[in-house]
Amino acid sequence: MTADERIKTLQVLDCTIRDGGYLNNWHFEDGFVRQMLIALGQAGVDLVEIGWRGTETYFSKEKYGTWRFTSEADIERVAHGLNLPTVSLMCNVGKIHEDDFLPRRESVVDLVRVVADREKVPMALDLITAIKAKGYRASLNATGFSNYSNAQVQDLVVQLDRVRPDFIFIADTYGSMLPDQVAQFLAPLIELEGVKVGFHPHNSLQMAFANTIEAIKAGVDAVDASIYGMGRGAGNLPLEVLLPYLQEKRQNKYNVLPVLNFIETHVMGLHRQIGWGYCLPYLLSGTFKCHPYFIRDIMNYKRFTVDEMWHILGEVQKNNPSTYVAGMIDDIIETHHIGWLGRERVEQMLAPRDNDNNDSPTKTVSSQQQVPYARRHSGRDFLILANGPTLKRYQDEIKRFIDRYRPIVMGANYLGGLFVPDYHAFTLTKRFLKYIHAVNDRSTLLISPYIPQDLVDAHAGRPFEHLYYQDVLKADFDIHNGVITTNCRTVSILLIGVATVMGANQVFVAGLDGYLGLAQDGQGRHFYREENDIDDERLNIERHKWCQYYLSAIDKYRMDQGHDGIKILTPTSYAMFYSGIENFI
Repeated sequence: MTADERIKTLQVLDCTIRDGGYLNNWHFEDGFVRQMLIALGQAGVDLVEIGWRGTETYFSKEKYGTWRFTSEADIERVAHGLNLPTVSLMCNVGKIHEDDFLPRRESVVDLVRVVADREKVPMALDLITAIKAKGYRASLNATGFSNYSNAQVQDLVVQLDRVRPDFIFIADTYGSMLPDQVAQFLAPLIELEGVKVGFHPHNSLQMAFANTIEAIKAGVDAVDASIYGMGRGAGNLPLEVLLPYLQEKRQNKYNVLPVLNFIETHVMGLHRQIGWGYCLPYLLSGTFKCHPYFIRDIMNYKRFTVDEMWHILGEVQKNNPSTYVAGMIDDIIETHHIGWLGRERVEQMLAPRDNDNNDSPTKTVSSQQQVPYARRHSGRDFLILANGPTLKRYQDEIKRFIDRYRPIVMGANYLGGLFVPDYHAFTLTKRFLKYIHAVNDRSTLLISPYIPQDLVDAHAGRPFEHLYYQDVLKADFDIHNGVITTNCRTVSILLIGVATVMGANQVFVAGLDGYLGLAQDGQGRHFYREENDIDDERLNIERHKWCQYYLSAIDKYRMDQGHDGIKILTPTSYAMFYSGIENFI
């Protein structure tokens, strides 16, 4: 059978609400869903997966929106009076009961897709049998199929032959497949009689459309797509890309224009608001054949360059996880990235060398010596400039403070010309590359040992000093021979430790607004706009807790050494350290 002949019987399933819901926790407005159903019906789409059904015991209705549960009443409310495509729902085996489905004659739903990883396939097939007994069509969606061994594939085929679900849908799970691999990937299932095969492509390598064409040629019976590719990770096959290809073969069946109009009127604004689709990080997850949540975990650190992400994902690949493993990225960063690379670099810096130049700002010292800047400003007061919105809002007051107390001023990253610090620090490669050009010539550069030396040499073009610290993910704050051990959650907090090493009498901080109660003017965490400065409540709480922990640890260290504690001069969510600047000027 030719590809054109296969297209005549091919079914297209739109999964925009179900898969796109990962981006907004399924909080789609009824009007959006209804207008989408109208567009899909006019476009000739065969099936629409309008969301999930899940036993509410397993999920929080406070967190998730309507379409994570999708009752019969929900569907009837948005679909009343419409000529619908066939309606599908998805469910997770182990998080659903057969009693969550009415008899088919009482339901709008026709197809139920049951998701299961390899270990839960027998349980899923039992559920499918019960669902089919109620009159529904049912599908097994086998997750992680690309990681099945040949023996496990054959075992799956035997189980499918015994139960005979209506469909088996499989995905290019990590978006890592190339077109010349598709036919072989699908072959064992397509050869199975009595079970239709569906294909769910991901777009990490921008191969979703090409792979779908190959899947059609190979003999699949159905393909998944979503409007504008909406879905987690790099997203899915864009429906509006697939439809013109099919429309050319079946002009009386498909029409892409209603979908294009819906994108223009309803989807573009949503895309600007929450964003999805192909991007460089998800290209990496596809390249390394790993779950997109791994790259999400790396990106949540907001500190790694592309080459650092490449190194971390290489370690993920060595572990060969069959699916996402929570905490793996943290472990890799601790043992293979931050812990290993950083300690190695600091040890090199501290190792004695022959012919040391005592005048060199990057002179190394033995482990029995202090770092070069230790006690350099003993007894002086220090002011640390963080990058929160209050740095700009209170710049006049801060300048008056500097004029009055003449502290040693330390800043980091981008200061926007608001101040000229005595020391200007960088601990992240990506921010060094982005902001090094804006450093005032009068400021002494302090550069992290974690920033590659060749990049510093190429982009700094001026003398600099190294910061002496070990960035260890799960470590208590400590200073030994001038070397700080900490987790550098923010460079500003690290600089409080550096000021302590330099002999600070008092340490004042401005612009350390914190991660809670972000700027009311909508600027985010910085006084300037920064890419990916996303307000994620869960992450903000986590970051706040860690920064609070290290502020408290440094504060205790200073007081144990007989010094005053930390004083934050501008409004901050770290309330216990707040000493209003008006008290000093």
